[in-house]
Amino acid sequence: MFHERSGLHLFTVRDVDVHVSIWYMLLMAFIIFSPALSGGPFASAGAGLAQGLAWGVAVTLALLVHEFGHAIVSQYYNLSPSILLHGFGGLCSHRPAQTDGDDARILLAGPGTGLLFGALSFVGLRFAVPAVQVDLFGTFVSALVWVSVVWNLINLLLPIWPLDGGKLFHLLLRRFTSGNRARELALKTSIVTTIIAGVWALSNFMSFYIGLLGFFILMGNIQMLQQSAPLVERSANQNEPVEFHVELLEEAREAMQQNNWREAYRICHQLRSTGGNLAPDVLEQVWELLSVSATRMGKYEEAESYFERAPDTVAVREARRDWEEARDAEG
Repeated sequence: MFHERSGLHLFTVRDVDVHVSIWYMLLMAFIIFSPALSGGPFASAGAGLAQGLAWGVAVTLALLVHEFGHAIVSQYYNLSPSILLHGFGGLCSHRPAQTDGDDARILLAGPGTGLLFGALSFVGLRFAVPAVQVDLFGTFVSALVWVSVVWNLINLLLPIWPLDGGKLFHLLLRRFTSGNRARELALKTSIVTTIIAGVWALSNFMSFYIGLLGFFILMGNIQMLQQSAPLVERSANQNEPVEFHVELLEEAREAMQQNNWREAYRICHQLRSTGGNLAPDVLEQVWELLSVSATRMGKYEEAESYFERAPDTVAVREARRDWEEARDAEG
């Protein structure tokens, strides 16, 4: 699940596409209907489902704040980020950074933003939310503080791959030893830490979700340790299109030729969620197809943002003309 790269497109903010997978919906169902949360330390009598919903919204908001922390800094380096909410949390994908320092700043931005948001939420809880124990909004803010602080501290401090702390630990090791040795040490440390943290968490919380999360992390780390692929990409051929991306782009163009705007739109968003590492010429064509398909589907506000990034082609000019006519008609 950590290697998911596609999902349902939810919205776009500051040119960052946000997607959600079916596994995240299952996670939300688990949180909303979990008796441990709906009757947990912040619950009020008889609240039940409402308490679970408060926790679900709090978890989603905290994850989005964390991932947008990564995304905004990676945007500064022109790395075309995108966000995916998946079964084990969130993922901000982007093109490979040029240096370890850039990577470190992007990684630190996520938990840093999350902890700042948690601190602001705590201030709001202390001074703006009365009667926390009996107020649903107070429950939501309490959950928001707890998730923002605890999750971001775990994410930052534990040297577990693929958490931010594990990635930062790997970057630190690269400063003192060879790339292969740093990779080996980072993954072995992650495996040991995962086992220790998993045993402790299971003995204290007896959570099926924690056990499943630890299992997937452990198996993923063992598999990566047996392989030879580097943990950090510094490709000199970032401008070369990937074959898989080219195939998807061809499928999108075929759908466009058949006037299947919805399918072309879906495939282009799938391309945008494949990790953000699209070659520039592929990305230009994606913006072109998105601007046209969004216009034909009547998604005019969304199409406007795509026009700003699309190349000046005949198809884009025709779509823009139709978009302007629709806008004038609405006005």
